[in-house]
Amino acid sequence: MNTADANQQTPAVWRVAAAAALVVTLVLLGPLFVCEPPWSDATHWDVIAQELLKGKLLYRDVMETNLPGAALVHVPLRALFGYRSEVLHAFDLLVIGALAYLLPRIALGPAAHAARAFAAAAMLLFYFALAPVCHCQRDFWMMLPMTLALWLRSNQLRADDRSWPRLVGLALLEGLCWGLAVWIKPFSIIPAAAEWLVGLLWTLRTRSASYARAAGDTAGLIAGGLAAGAIGFAWLYASGTAPYFWDVMLHWSGEYRAIATWPRRLG
Repeated sequence: MNTADANQQTPAVWRVAAAAALVVTLVLLGPLFVCEPPWSDATHWDVIAQELLKGKLLYRDVMETNLPGAALVHVPLRALFGYRSEVLHAFDLLVIGALAYLLPRIALGPAAHAARAFAAAAMLLFYFALAPVCHCQRDFWMMLPMTLALWLRSNQLRADDRSWPRLVGLALLEGLCWGLAVWIKPFSIIPAAAEWLVGLLWTLRTRSASYARAAGDTAGLIAGGLAAGAIGFAWLYASGTAPYFWDVMLHWSGEYRAIATWPRRLG
């Protein structure tokens, strides 16, 4: 069944209801979300962006206990559009909107427009209902490159056998996406490993010349991740930030993580 046939079998009332649910959610709650005051984490990253735009160094002149990805997102955003909180929340809404578009498409395929619209509306409604501490956070921002990587993987697994350059090229792009997510929050390594393992098992089970294809795919994935890492470290060293980055990661952040352990939180 192709996409057109699947959509024709969906009653028109459901298609209209799904579109209405999505539009109403955005119209009623979108402006309130954009006008919401920022949480302290976002304000901290704004301070970092302001100092970096003055020529100062991250980790030396302004403190950050995490990898620089989330803070660096603020730099071009604030340089181009200023420091109003509405700008940051509008950017955050674009990120969540992209996730609400991509995730149902990955799960349901290109068909079932009504189901995808309902799913997108539910995702947006869920996000708008979260406390302000959850908004404009790297936990959701890292999900965009992670979801793009998952979309690349799902397309590769669903499609017929591809040429070797295309196979390795898609794996390289996927690795770049995962590497970007790691710079935003290192936790993304865990779902990256899980996705690679599931894709590997699927390839070995269903594809011809599966061992060779799995090796090429894995090599491209690793190369993409290493390229993303190399780009980040090149910036750290070229900007003179590297010594202070290593000092914070190896010394300060260890104490920070020790304070944040669950026994201390509960005790």
